[in-house]
Amino acid sequence: MRRLFSMLIGVTLAIGLVVVVSGHEGKPNTPAGEVPAGAVTVRQTFPVSASVTVDVNGEVYLLTVPAMISVDTQVLLANAVVSSSNSSRVGVLDWVILGIDEYTNEYVYSKYQSYSSESVDNKLIVVSSKITNLDIKPFENWRGIDSVEGFDAAGSRYEYSEKLCDDVNPGATEACTFVFDVPKTVAIIGLDLAVIDRKSIRFEQ
Repeated sequence: MRRLFSMLIGVTLAIGLVVVVSGHEGKPNTPAGEVPAGAVTVRQTFPVSASVTVDVNGEVYLLTVPAMISVDTQVLLANAVVSSSNSSRVGVLDWVILGIDEYTNEYVYSKYQSYSSESVDNKLIVVSSKITNLDIKPFENWRGIDSVEGFDAAGSRYEYSEKLCDDVNPGATEACTFVFDVPKTVAIIGLDLAVIDRKSIRFEQ
């Protein structure tokens, strides 16, 4: 007897890739067939798992089979969800300092949040910044930001006393503020930042 079967293939992908691209400067009114201005060519091949449903004579089998996806395309830089400079990138974040302020009395962050120095000989240095998530996954600041230290011209390091940052969705930008409680003679000139860059690796079958 001849066995009849039908096959339904469904593939769901959620993949984060860092690919090597080749850029093309291009020119205005680029002729057909050439790469337009501000475009890059992306070529990458990577393995995926495909969920395959097979119906054999009324009996359904759900299988997981290996597959390969090849990407060979041109994309315009203008269509990027977000862009970042190497000078401001820290891990999966684009980190931009917005301002540095000093308070000898009270720093009022919001209607319900204010901070004061623990000593009359100290002051508060408040560093305001904005962080943009360059990843495809939400960024959880409580575990993603590994360390933040202020430093002065002599190289001395100072830990922050308060961190006021929200989690950041992919492509979104949020405020991130650090409060340092330091002696009045200290002049913090920069931040040393460490952001954990995580990657999920699937076990090979």
